[in-house]
Order: sequence, then structure tokens, then C-alpha cells
Amino acid sequence: MIALKDISVVVQGDINKELTHKCLRNIRKHLPEAELILSTWENSDIKGLEYNKIIFNKDVGCFLYSDKQNEKTNNVNRQIVSTLSGLKEASRPYILKIRTDFILTGKSFLKFFDKFPKVDENYCIFNHKILDLCYFARNPRDKKVSYPFHPSDIALFGLSEDILNLYDIPLMPQEEEFYWEYKGNKFNRYVPEQYIFIHCLWKNGHNINFKHQRDNRNKIIELTERYFASNFVFIDFRQFNILPPKKFINGILNDYRSCITYVEWQKLYKEYVDNTLFPCLIDKERKRIERIYHSAYFCKFIARLVVLPIIGKTHKELRKKIRTKISLFLERILFYKIY
Repeated sequence: MIALKDISVVVQGDINKELTHKCLRNIRKHLPEAELILSTWENSDIKGLEYNKIIFNKDVGCFLYSDKQNEKTNNVNRQIVSTLSGLKEASRPYILKIRTDFILTGKSFLKFFDKFPKVDENYCIFNHKILDLCYFARNPRDKKVSYPFHPSDIALFGLSEDILNLYDIPLMPQEEEFYWEYKGNKFNRYVPEQYIFIHCLWKNGHNINFKHQRDNRNKIIELTERYFASNFVFIDFRQFNILPPKKFINGILNDYRSCITYVEWQKLYKEYVDNTLFPCLIDKERKRIERIYHSAYFCKFIARLVVLPIIGKTHKELRKKIRTKISLFLERILFYKIY
């Protein structure tokens, strides 16, 4: 069993007024002997926060995901900088890396660390598998949108040298912001999770010809699965003892269906690494995902019924605003009941 005194926790990102205090407090509660490192930005308000070490990073800026109007920001370089500076300050054999807006609810995730020891040496880059949140590790075979080489970057637990190996990579260059064109728009070469993992693979001598974020050739899909089976163990929110913030509640918006569940990862492990394994027959997490989707559709239906009396073109934006608020409120209640 891993001793709590052997763990460093690197909490990285913006200071969230509502959640960061609780994030740090819960880490102290569940991992009381761990080294707690907060890696955030210069001029952040850290009043009242608990930590052993704090790092103030200079903001390296961001990119846009595409040249579409009102596009979201790609913060991959911010993540690399804030995570890597925290990792370099860690002094314990194991590291838990977590964002400042996620809440740790326990320590039973540690029991998964040594549960699947076998690897295929041809596809192994770490000294020990890293525990990774299945949200948002994407299934490269997803029929809707395929994102190969896309583990999750929200929470990770592993040997210090392995987590450092993953994040000790060059920053994303400007020329990759609008790298490839798809249906009339220009997109980043890779999304953040892909960028981090593929650069780690390249750095470790695995010369994979992964062209861009939607490069889903059969060979690329198979390679993704092989590397996933030998380098990670994907576990869900409950298994990782993590409670997500409100913005992660909408299963449709976050495309939960395209994520790889713990049972689905075990099937990859059986296929590519250990054919003696017998994965669980019932995938409870996949069932939860489907319930989340059905609940979301139900919430949207209720919201539409509520705004029916508000008629007229001039009230279109008002209806939309009310629908969104009602839908999110109901989803929030149902999501936490499901989890």
C-alpha cells in the first residue's frame, strides 16, 4: 500500500474563488501527510488557501481552437507551464496532479494503482501505469468524432518521474494554431490532451506519424489503443474520488459518450496486454452515462414546456435564456443523484 507521506499533490491552474479553497482543504483531509503544492499565476489572490509550497507562474497566453467566430481558448501552454513548475517542486515518490476546480473526496483510488501490472514493452513509455480519469479520455473508435491519442488531463496519479515525463515537453508553437483545414475552417493541429501525449511519445523515441487531431486512420486507432493499454488505467469520477465542478455536469455538451470507461479500458488491456483477464460483464459507468444523456434530454423537454407561454419573435432570446437556466438547474440535481 502506498504511504500517504510518499505523495506530492500538484494543484494547478487559476484560483477559483468558490472551489480552490475546498479543493485544497479536501486534499488535506484525505491525504493529510501529503506534500501540497499550489501552482498558479502571478498576482493571484491566495488569501486563506492551504499549501506547503506555492508557485507563481508568468502567464504564457493561449491560442484559439479554430478561426471560427467566438471560439474557445486553447490553454495547453498554460497547463504545461503551471503543471511542470509544480512537478519540479515535488519531493515525494508519487504525484497526484489535479486541477484547482476539482474536489477530492477520498483516497480509495490508490487501490487501482497496482491492479494491472502487465505491459507490452513495445508500447510502454512509463515505469508504471498512470491512473487517469476516464473523463475525458476519448475513444478513437467513436463514430461521431474520433480523437486518437487523447487521454484525460484533469487528474493523474503515478510515479513522480512518469508524471514529469508526460509534461516535460516543449510549448505549443504559434504555427500549430491554425494548422489544418476542415469544412472551411482552420483548426489547431492537436487539442491539448493530444498535444501533451503525442509529444511525450515522440520525446521517448516513439516516432508516430500522427498528422492532426482528426487523423483516424486504422493504424493510428490501433496504436492509440495499444499505448492506452500499456501506459494508463482509466477510472471514473467515483473510482478516482473526484467531484467535478458544475460546468462538467452537461453530458451532451461534454460528449461523455465518446469517453472510455473503466470496463472498456479493461477490454483494451485484455486484447493488447493480458488475455487472461476477465473484464466486468456489466459496465455500470456506461449505464450512468446513458442515464445522464436521458436526463439531459428530459430536462430540455421540461424547459421547453415552461417557456411555451412566452410567445413572439421579440422574446426569442428570453426564452432561450430561461430554457438554459431551467435545464442546467434540473441537470445539476439529476447528475449528482446519478453520481
